[in-house]
Amino acid sequence: SFMSAFGRYGTSIHSLSYGGANQKNDYYFSASHRTSDGNRENGKGTVDSFYGRFGEDREGPWSYCFQLLHTSSDVEDPRAINAPQIPIVEKFSTRGDLFVAKISRDDKDSNLDVKLYLDDGLQDWLQWDTTVPEPFYSITDYRNYGIKVKHQSFPRKSVKLILGIDNDFYGGDFVEERNSGNRSDTSEIFHNLAPYFMLSQEISKNNGTVVTPSVGLRYNNNSDFSSETNSHLGLKIEKGKTTLALHTSKSVSYPGIYSAILFGGGPTGNAWKNLMPEEIDHWEAGLSRELSKKCKVQVTYFNDEITNGIKAVFGPGPPQLLNVGEYESKGWEFTFQIEPHDKLSIFLGGTISDTTPDDVPYQPERTCTAGITWNPNKRWRHSVDLRYSDDFFAGNQRFPAPTTNVEGTTIINIRSSRKFTDAIAKNKGEYFIAIENLMDREYELKPGYPMPGRWFTAGVKLLF
Repeated sequence: SFMSAFGRYGTSIHSLSYGGANQKNDYYFSASHRTSDGNRENGKGTVDSFYGRFGEDREGPWSYCFQLLHTSSDVEDPRAINAPQIPIVEKFSTRGDLFVAKISRDDKDSNLDVKLYLDDGLQDWLQWDTTVPEPFYSITDYRNYGIKVKHQSFPRKSVKLILGIDNDFYGGDFVEERNSGNRSDTSEIFHNLAPYFMLSQEISKNNGTVVTPSVGLRYNNNSDFSSETNSHLGLKIEKGKTTLALHTSKSVSYPGIYSAILFGGGPTGNAWKNLMPEEIDHWEAGLSRELSKKCKVQVTYFNDEITNGIKAVFGPGPPQLLNVGEYESKGWEFTFQIEPHDKLSIFLGGTISDTTPDDVPYQPERTCTAGITWNPNKRWRHSVDLRYSDDFFAGNQRFPAPTTNVEGTTIINIRSSRKFTDAIAKNKGEYFIAIENLMDREYELKPGYPMPGRWFTAGVKLLF
């Protein structure tokens, strides 16, 4: 398949994919190039990506596959509206390469996966220091690699047991390159060894009810921070077209290399090693029901509590990172899908949430998405989607600087496409036009950075 589209602000999008398979092998490749001048001066951005996969099924239960994902990007920063002028255009560049090799064995009552991976990348951030003044580059060269082993078995027909172990290394190098001398030259590789298991069982009742309890446990043995245990407990009850799901879990997020860099590692240079991992306690209850074959509704209540949140603390004494953050987010999510006609489908979803404290960044109280797709005949396809967000606070949750309230908005997008005639590519392709922000709303996601107004793209997609 091939797709090419052009739009306002010098935007162009191109993608190409090719794949195939036979009884023993499968392969797939895709590449894309996206670029735009942006809706403001010095707001240009470019993103390139490539993905490749090759797999082979050997005779017997064994199979293997190799995957490669490459991405690179260059994005200019136009700076906030009314920000003081500086003599350079600040820029953020990235490169990432992910390699995965997997060997699998499929038997009648079990499955074994062994996965090796390497995630290697670079982040290069050009900025301007007004206090010196001079430009400087914040360069992060990260490397994450390891092996993951998972074995899934069925000791009994209704019982599923998963055993696994993750052996992960993560970290890399950081340096702040300046003409006046490099700063914060740091290199750290962390190691986390995590065995885990999950056990679930389907219990069928005489009245047609199916009850599935599940339990899981993961132990994290970390090279630089405290060892922690993750846990999961779930219960699913199904009867007819109604499903009730209950779930609770505890997980942790370990500090990374930036904890060793920020503020030079604290007053002693090694204070970051005293940090505890952030803890996330989550529980939810969801109810879904199929009202008919073409109508489904789902409602979920959730509650998330974060403790030991890592935040920057200033004074008295030198600035440092401490586990002093506590946040809570709770609320409701809902989705509704219906196809009132073979040519018409409707989707509606939304979230109502409440946070403590009230100014947790990027947590609007109400959000809503809606979409309508209409196929009047075999060749035409029209769609409209709506996104609404209540006002929210924007800021850096790690730093004590005051957050800024950003107004909410409603964005409407439309798209129309038409398949080729039988004489052209045998219906395997289409040309399309799309308009984003149809009502030309003025809105921001980050204070001082206005998003584009009404803009369009038009293009063609070919299938061979």
